[in-house]
Amino acid sequence: LELVSLGKSKGEQAASMVGAPDLIRAFDSPEQLSKETADFIGEEGDWTPFVKSVEIRLPDPALEGLVIVDTPGLNDRIYFHTQLTQRYMEQCDVVFFLSPASDFLDRTDAELLLSQLPTQGVGRLVLVASKYDSGLMDTVWDKGCLADADQDTRLRLIRQTKEVAATFDQKAWRENQDYVLPQPLFLSVMAHQMAQKPIEKYDQEELQIWEGLSAPNPPTREQLEQISHFQELQEVFLQTAEEKMRLTQEKQRLAQQAALQQWEKEQRRLTGLLRGRLRVLTQVQGPSNSAQKEQTLRIRDVLSQECTECFSQ
Repeated sequence: LELVSLGKSKGEQAASMVGAPDLIRAFDSPEQLSKETADFIGEEGDWTPFVKSVEIRLPDPALEGLVIVDTPGLNDRIYFHTQLTQRYMEQCDVVFFLSPASDFLDRTDAELLLSQLPTQGVGRLVLVASKYDSGLMDTVWDKGCLADADQDTRLRLIRQTKEVAATFDQKAWRENQDYVLPQPLFLSVMAHQMAQKPIEKYDQEELQIWEGLSAPNPPTREQLEQISHFQELQEVFLQTAEEKMRLTQEKQRLAQQAALQQWEKEQRRLTGLLRGRLRVLTQVQGPSNSAQKEQTLRIRDVLSQECTECFSQ
């Protein structure tokens, strides 16, 4: 229904997009990539609802053997985006779960973390308080110092993580007894980008963040890089890349374990079904002819033997 509604609003242009062949383009810079793909993957992109996926290839040796998937999320307004996210998660070795620092782990995020993600057999979960600058702006004016606001915000978000884990619906914990929320990491991409250039090159959004963090003094580029916590998350990513092989093997083990459990469940079902059939054959009273009785018993014995051999393997 969402696609039909959006398609009507786009008119003939939408018809040209639905079922269109793959579009391949080359870009000279990340800035050009970001600008020209905004209509296809941006939150307000004209064609975002119609795009199944966008694949970006970079000639970077550090990414060799890795596939990084930026999913739409599990509560996207376009339902098939949610389906894509769930499908990708089933194949992921590691999930970086981002929740905005200003509204960290709200009810929706908590439900996703404690009820949906664990069922996917994810090898590792990294919890990230994203848009960390917005969380800092909630406290920097009270603290009067960016460093103190950073420390206070980090401690508050860590406490909030523990509270969510402790107070969430107990049903989720009974079903996932071994699942524990990790301590969050913190990330401000905006602060990291702002630290790389002079204030004269800030765009409007960056200027607003800079003003919001200017209590009592404007932040320096060094302070912006520090509150971005970019290096900490980068180190986790590099560690994750090194652990990929081990995580892949662990995911295979979990998948095999799940398949074995499913087989054992099906085995018990079929065993009960066959035993019921054998009881019927054993108790058969119908045939008065001894030859018919003998044939029935032979069929019973053959089924019993095949059943035993099948489920003993």
